Amino acid sequence: MRQANYSYHYMVLKLKNPSEEAKGTPLSAFKEQVLEATEEFNKTFKGIKSLIFLGVTEGTIDVLLVFFHPIASKVTAKELTVFSRYLYHDKGWGRFSKEEGKLFILAQPVKEFDYTDADYALSEYEVDRDRYPFFPDYGPDLEDDEAVNEQDDSEAEDSEELADEAMAPILQYILTTQNMGPLRVREEKQRAIRQIKKILSKIVYL
Repeated sequence: MRQANYSYHYMVLKLKNPSEEAKGTPLSAFKEQVLEATEEFNKTFKGIKSLIFLGVTEGTIDVLLVFFHPIASKVTAKELTVFSRYLYHDKGWGRFSKEEGKLFILAQPVKEFDYTDADYALSEYEVDRDRYPFFPDYGPDLEDDEAVNEQDDSEAEDSEELADEAMAPILQYILTTQNMGPLRVREEKQRAIRQIKKILSKIVYL
């Protein structure tokens, strides 16, 4: 599927005021219910916006909200009301909250992604893309015949080494997303950051 003027918003949710039952129950135990809520959301807003389930941990739910058109207003947790309401009423998640009618808040500010960031997030979280056929196969600036470029062996070997100008944006991306993704991915990013800091500190004081 080709990308139009999509916008991507990475959101991490947590229970606003968890009950005692919620404190003793990991959200990850209810992954299938979260997936159902995602599907309900996508049915409701088909053609307008969709929600991609990324992952669920003991205390948070990671999702990617995709709008199929440009938006001018700031994206907030209110965009996920249908998702939250389904879990609260249809799946009995009201028992996880001390506040009637209230379930989630953002665990961190919404992050605005471009297509490359969004595509990378799906890979990092090992998302089953067949669940989300609306997600573009590639970005807006690529033509069909440019989507796949075959290289001979020598070109492939040359491409393995990063160009100098590519290092800064990659490092910035690692810093920005170091607390995103599954635990294994977060640990790898944070380990890389520590190693880079050690190298830089040695160079700075030469």
